[in-house]
Amino acid sequence: ILRYNFLTSSQNYTTIQERKKMAKSAITFQKAKGHSYKHNFRKDEPNYLLEPQDRKENSYWQNEKTPKEIFNDELKKANRKGGRIPKFENSYWEAVCNLNANHNLDDLKKLAEHIEKKFNITCTAIAIHRDEGHYNDKGKAEYNYHAHINFMTYKDGRQNWRKELIKPDDLRELQTET
Repeated sequence: ILRYNFLTSSQNYTTIQERKKMAKSAITFQKAKGHSYKHNFRKDEPNYLLEPQDRKENSYWQNEKTPKEIFNDELKKANRKGGRIPKFENSYWEAVCNLNANHNLDDLKKLAEHIEKKFNITCTAIAIHRDEGHYNDKGKAEYNYHAHINFMTYKDGRQNWRKELIKPDDLRELQTET
């Protein structure tokens, strides 16, 4: 059973799966944090990674422009007629998608392209993490394969990641497509 929450105070869409009925895949969205880039591209190494000998190689892709450059370009293109100027912090979002060992960067690029078309947003970066997880009772590494996909949601003169535009059915459909 999937539940979709929309927290209006932070415009944070999330998909939450009940632990009893875990799906094969899940995707969650939240505003990207200030440290997202450093975390996703391992510029600062978190202390919860697996031991170095158990880590598998991560994969990365980046748009040729930074998220801030994409945002500023979109602001320049917009034919604004007043009102509040959108903020970068409200327009930079991140999706986290759980994976299995066989998923690769091409799979995530296809998913990102699908999300871009479906919601009219721009993918800025993809990071596949294969270095996180935990150790079971026998001391064997249990991997938490997942990817972070970052998006710029301000495009074509408007904020495209808003409650009025993205309905729970859209997210349910995306969950099924993922």
